[in-house]
Amino acid sequence: MVVHDRALEIQLGNNLKFLRKRTFREVLGRTNKLVLRPITQKELGQYLNVATQQVQKYEANINRMDSVKLYKLSKFFEVPMEIFFSE
Repeated sequence: MVVHDRALEIQLGNNLKFLRKRTFREVLGRTNKLVLRPITQKELGQYLNVATQQVQKYEANINRMDSVKLYKLSKFFEVPMEIFFSE
């Protein structure tokens, strides 16, 4: 059972990183033109009210994420929570 739990944690971290890197937001570039760039770990940490290092640990499968943060992430990315556990 422990192996299965670990596999789920790894999947969650990998999918979080995948979604973060493929979710873009508009920002003003150097020439004051709107450009798209991926969401940063810092921005995601601010949304979750955790440090950037905590987001890094979630993505690297070092720390576990509680259910409230998982729920908030699903709302942030506008995806069902199950997406974090899909292969």
